[in-house]
Amino acid sequence: MYAPTVSLWPCPGLHHALGQNFLFGILNSAFSILHTQFFILNPLHVMQYSNDAISIPITPKMHQTAQAFAQFQPTPEKQAQVVSNLLAVQVVNHYLSILGVETLLTQSDCWNPVGQLAADVADLKLADGDRLECRPVQPNATHCPVPPEVWRERLGYVVVALEEKAGKILGFVGAIATELLPLKQLQPLDTLLVQLDRDPFTALGDWLNQQFAPSLDQGWTTVVDFAQGRLREPAMAFRARSLKGAESSPEQLRGRLQQLYASAGSAVGTHDLASELAVPSDPKQGLMQLIRAIPSDEELRWQAADLLWTLEPEHSEVGIRRLLDVGMLFAGQSVALMVGLLPRPDGNRAVLLRLYPMKQGYLPPGIELVGCDGDGETFLMAQAREVDDYIQLKFAAEPEEQFSVKVLLNGVGITESFSA
Repeated sequence: MYAPTVSLWPCPGLHHALGQNFLFGILNSAFSILHTQFFILNPLHVMQYSNDAISIPITPKMHQTAQAFAQFQPTPEKQAQVVSNLLAVQVVNHYLSILGVETLLTQSDCWNPVGQLAADVADLKLADGDRLECRPVQPNATHCPVPPEVWRERLGYVVVALEEKAGKILGFVGAIATELLPLKQLQPLDTLLVQLDRDPFTALGDWLNQQFAPSLDQGWTTVVDFAQGRLREPAMAFRARSLKGAESSPEQLRGRLQQLYASAGSAVGTHDLASELAVPSDPKQGLMQLIRAIPSDEELRWQAADLLWTLEPEHSEVGIRRLLDVGMLFAGQSVALMVGLLPRPDGNRAVLLRLYPMKQGYLPPGIELVGCDGDGETFLMAQAREVDDYIQLKFAAEPEEQFSVKVLLNGVGITESFSA
């Protein structure tokens, strides 16, 4: 990533999972609605569904394994920590095995006495290389401690309440930036099942090549389709207008285009190129010309792209954008992540990340949009104020360069990962 700029301007998700995980997500939701208890039999154990959690028996073998690892630790406190962590990990591992999700338990960092000694770690490695952090809590806890050393390189966080003979899986969150996670902010386990079915990275390069099927499977949609799908909710009418852009008269559009061309003439700094930037009669052609002719002024190119998308929301000849309902409530509000992409003359990609509220006029104050590089290090951040109806990040990335974006409120939220 390089040349970053940050701009600040004044329902559960539509994700769908596929296959077996989708089936269990439906079952879990149905069981919760019925407020009853069901049992799914396994050759070894019983998994109990209740209206607010899933209970997995803690077997003598699980205890023996945890105690065996704890013996390598130097203090009683560290031994107790390792026992709790490994019990939580084994509970989640058994839950995933029932669902047919392949794991690599013995390759997890928590399965290494040296790793246990070096950090408070309770990770479960999955077959695709991702890791789930499985944090233990006491049955009556209201918060879950999450040490900073596990805030990165995690697909998400599962909280397990350890009882005498069972581990109760309470819920899931996709991202953490706080040492105390309020349990009331946990998402249903359906969210975890959806996350497990998603591709680890959304390939933005495919969008430029007009290959949208993989991202559609992951919940990404066009702005028009998104708005039309939500317009049954009256409050979305405001949001649809905001996403498509405010309607302008031909005179207003012409004036705005002339302003952009005047700025472009100043940006290029040479008479020959500036003289070529005569304002054409067709506003769309003029904006496309502007985006292609001014590679040095990224802000100007994005202003032209926004105006072009106002005229034609799905125009994709010089850039592309897609929208995702992130599938989590923040202070009771749903939010949507928009990703825009413009090719650069040097072969790299200009990236726009923008966060919108979906129902209310403004984003929840304090909600953050955080850009992270491929190593999980933060390189950009924007935070909403009380009257921001969206926040955004802009930067450039090389083709296939990996990055992620976190949406956080009070240190809890979701993560979406991309390759440019």
